[in-house]
Parts: sequence; C-alpha cells; structure tokens
Amino acid sequence: MTLLDVHRHLESQKYTSEIIAIDDSSTDGTSEMIKRYTHLIKNLKFINNQTKKGRDFIIKQAMFLAKGNWRLIVHPEHSVSIVEFNKIIPYSKKGFDILIDGRSNNFQCFSAQAAENIFPHLTSSSNWQVGRLANILGYKVKEFAFTKPMWYNFFKWITI
Repeated sequence: MTLLDVHRHLESQKYTSEIIAIDDSSTDGTSEMIKRYTHLIKNLKFINNQTKKGRDFIIKQAMFLAKGNWRLIVHPEHSVSIVEFNKIIPYSKKGFDILIDGRSNNFQCFSAQAAENIFPHLTSSSNWQVGRLANILGYKVKEFAFTKPMWYNFFKWITI
C-alpha cells in the first residue's frame, strides 16, 4: 500500500481521519516523495525532522500532534494493512483503550485519553512498556494477531 492507498481507504470510511507522516532525517528521498502528496491529500500533516530523532521519539511526536479520538501507529515496514483498523473498531466501543498487534510494535491504537496519559511517560514504544504502563494507569488493552503483514517502504509514520 502507498500513501495514496491509505488516504483512499480512510477517505471512504464514515469516520474522519488525519495522516501524520514524519520523516526522521532520511536520505532516501522519502521527504520529497511525501511533499508531492501534501497538495493531493488534504488531511496529511508532514513533519520533516532535520536531525535523526529515532523511532520512539517520532512515535511520541506523532501522538502529540494527532487530534483524533483514536490514534493509530502504523509502522512503514513489517506492518499490517490500514484495512485491518476496521476490524478492531468494535473493540473501541467495548471499553478497550489500547488495541495492539501482539506480534510486534507495528500496529498500535490508542484512545486520545490513553495516548495523552501514557506517551509522556514512555521511554520506549514497545508493547511491553505500553502494556505495563497501561496496566498501572488502569487502561484496558486488547491484543490481536494479524496474519497478513504488509510492507510499507514509502512513508515513515501515520496516525489517524
């Protein structure tokens, strides 16, 4: 899936969304590629970090920039498709605050309240640390095992 595929999928849904793409000082042309789409995708926010900050920093950065009631982290590589998000939405209505792919840290979804209370305290975005802090703060976590990973080599991070 490309950034346009993600946009088309989200645009076809009944919920509103935003895409936050953060380039962490890459040298492979990612920034230029994303910039070309900013005029086509009205809900795209692009952040180009001039110095490398690292994975955990940019995940926090995206979580603090996101405005949605639910904030989804989709890693650009080794990730599940954005289409899988629709499968976990019902659990957000059943009282769960955090919805994660149990195989890896590549697909994590947080309620706005959970994101705002958990991310300021994280030193890592690993499922283990997120789960531990969520437990301490009293958040309900639902873990999934998505079976068909998708590869995203096109953009860096998105949240909705």
